[in-house]
Amino acid sequence: MFAYHLQLALRLLDSGQVFNVTFMEGQPVMLETTEDGHAVTMEVLEYMQRNRQNFNAAEWGFAEGEERIVRREGMVELASMITPSWSEIIGAKPLHGTLRMPGCNPMRCSFFLFTNDANAPDTGSGHAKRIIPPEEQRLASGYSGRLGCAVRILPKAPMTLDALRINQLTRSVADAKGGLVLITGSPGVGKSTTAAAFIEHVDRTRSGTIVTAESPVEVPFTSQSSVVTQREVGVNVVSVSVALRDAERNFAHSALVGEIQTHQDQLDTFNAARHGMFVVTTAFSSRAAEAVKMLVTDLDRDGVDGADLVSSTLQAVIHQVRLPSLSAGRWAFAYESIVISGQKEIAALVRARDWIGLQETITMDDSASLNGSLAALVRSKAVLLESAMAHAYDKSGLSALVGRA
Repeated sequence: MFAYHLQLALRLLDSGQVFNVTFMEGQPVMLETTEDGHAVTMEVLEYMQRNRQNFNAAEWGFAEGEERIVRREGMVELASMITPSWSEIIGAKPLHGTLRMPGCNPMRCSFFLFTNDANAPDTGSGHAKRIIPPEEQRLASGYSGRLGCAVRILPKAPMTLDALRINQLTRSVADAKGGLVLITGSPGVGKSTTAAAFIEHVDRTRSGTIVTAESPVEVPFTSQSSVVTQREVGVNVVSVSVALRDAERNFAHSALVGEIQTHQDQLDTFNAARHGMFVVTTAFSSRAAEAVKMLVTDLDRDGVDGADLVSSTLQAVIHQVRLPSLSAGRWAFAYESIVISGQKEIAALVRARDWIGLQETITMDDSASLNGSLAALVRSKAVLLESAMAHAYDKSGLSALVGRA
């Protein structure tokens, strides 16, 4: 069984009191939560000590004298629960999978192999890293290094567009009969949560078939008005391409692609949307306009007019950021939206490849801009002004919006 600190961290994660847990060989277990509107990272045992009034020590098995450093054997056991062949995978690429423990909700695990101490992330705990002797650094597969792992809980059900505070114009694209909705942002900001909310709306309001291609499956759908078939890439479907072809053969009206990871994924996702399927997917970008530009540029490489295809197929791009909420242990989300469907001015800017004009247009629209979304969160006392300022592209503009309440 896991070492004490690994068990404790996973139980805290399952309880919903923390969001992310990070394990790194030679370092203490770290967790991420929110307190008084601020994001907080601390050792798991420090969290238990600071919140001991909320825990029954006997029930939780809390013991202050336990070992605080993650050992190789604990990491190996955790990785083995994801797949017995973990050591054959981890040397070539990160390992992602779902951890299922008795009595706990499913958890998303992402394993990384750091080949030397210089590449290992500093947890900021202030504790010295354990020096791992050479004889301990050899993995079963022959690779050398230290294992690191980030774990987060998978939701029991999708959130709704209402709960996420998606504005009315952006929300309207969920009723489209075809086309692509792209959710963008940095890693870990909740893109999958927002993508699932769009599919939840379609599942609730439209009959037919919905297919997902995810790696791994993150949010379970219940099949309300539609029949939802969820497939995990690499487990019960070979690739995104195969999943989308199967969806077309089964006359699916909608699809969720968990993440665009390759150029081929992007082409197949875009083609499915262009041929009449409503497709929601996620990708990384720093701004909404940048995501549109990247999509156009990639399609241009295939010898087509990317701007024309995007302006006629892309329904919307939603770029999001995550902020610590004033509700303890919660996050809030703010959005920057480009809706192309039915917006002739926006479509014209895309066809003209006027990326500066596109960004300026949405920045001036309080209902579409990131500042407008941030200001709404501050005015509703969902987040602190300082947290919103940390994400604002125009801090003086955000101050003016907040003061205009």
